[in-house]
Amino acid sequence: MAESSHSKLPDFTFLNVRLGEKQTLSPAFPKLSGPMNGEVRMNTDNVNKWLTLSANIGVVIGLVLLIIEIGQNTEMMRAQINQSRTDTAISEQQAVFNSDYIPALVAKRDKGEPFSEEEMIRYRTYFRSGNRNQDNNLWQYNHGFLGENTPRSIRDFARVVIGGSEIGITTWDSQKYTYTDEYVAFVENAIADLR
Repeated sequence: MAESSHSKLPDFTFLNVRLGEKQTLSPAFPKLSGPMNGEVRMNTDNVNKWLTLSANIGVVIGLVLLIIEIGQNTEMMRAQINQSRTDTAISEQQAVFNSDYIPALVAKRDKGEPFSEEEMIRYRTYFRSGNRNQDNNLWQYNHGFLGENTPRSIRDFARVVIGGSEIGITTWDSQKYTYTDEYVAFVENAIADLR
């Protein structure tokens, strides 16, 4: 075994005043007392095993907490979506109630009376707004954000607003390319018997 640089330290000579003689000291490192090398390695292995086990348990606990937090965030997102839908519904209802035009247009639609050009522009905008909202509701339902009653609600909307009148079907046919394929297929299925 090669000697380390520490074993080549110079000797020190000094005069021992009490004895009146010279003494030489060679620096030496003390021998370690205690467990043999194998015992130290075995204790180190045990410590490493416990540290690894502790780290793995920490990782598992971290993952469990992350899953719980994701679940809480998902519930919070659902609550926000529900609140947003409620706000949108209230806003749409207020727009209808406060409008000088929409109630009259809906009444004309339901009676099957023809629209003037100006009324048709207003009706298309009103129609597009309602369908855009329903298209978004269907997307949210398909991605697990809305409850099981959503398809029934969208189907009822499609049958009344789109399939319930000739003007509704005509407007739908002229606008359906602006909605998602899923929504178009859903509506076409819902109004198939009304065409």
